[in-house]
Amino acid sequence: MHDLKITFDGLVHHDGDVAVRDGFKGFDWNNVDAIDKSKVDALSAPGTENGFQNVLKSGDSVASACKNDNVSTIKSDGFFTFKSGWFAAAWMNDMTVTFTAYRDGVEVGHLTTTLGIDAKFLTFSHDFRHIDKLTIATSGGTDAFPGDGASHELAMEDLGFGNVHQRPVPDPVPAPDFDLHHHFLTRGFVHDHHVFLV
Repeated sequence: MHDLKITFDGLVHHDGDVAVRDGFKGFDWNNVDAIDKSKVDALSAPGTENGFQNVLKSGDSVASACKNDNVSTIKSDGFFTFKSGWFAAAWMNDMTVTFTAYRDGVEVGHLTTTLGIDAKFLTFSHDFRHIDKLTIATSGGTDAFPGDGASHELAMEDLGFGNVHQRPVPDPVPAPDFDLHHHFLTRGFVHDHHVFLV
């Protein structure tokens, strides 16, 4: 078991963006992209700052969640604790964001908050301990940059995970010994070394 801070650095080339691949830092990622700082800066008009710029606290990349269908997922074959992170609405004011934690397909916790383009550091309760899936959903709000066709993207950075470990793999069950003579004795009878089935 170990703690982990994910920064998304090193995934994307200068002035680009890329989908975060499954297996990155031991997790499966759905609808999460990494965006280079140069592209983040180019996305806003001069003199304005978007949520991506505000949430960037270290390194040269941030993450974008909920871009395509307003829901993103982080999963693991094992268990983890989702502890904290920096978050901001990329383009909206008063955007609703819901984090939902699952263990073995059962919801065990959720947190709903409202975010604007200013970065906010969130910490998560004990309900987000020992889980295997986290979903993030966004909705609502008003456009912080009217006329730009804002989406409900969530900017996030410096995600804190704890107690990351894989599920134990059960030991293989040995095959039972097969006694051919006993098998035939239970299915028939033996006479002069010949087997007769009944």
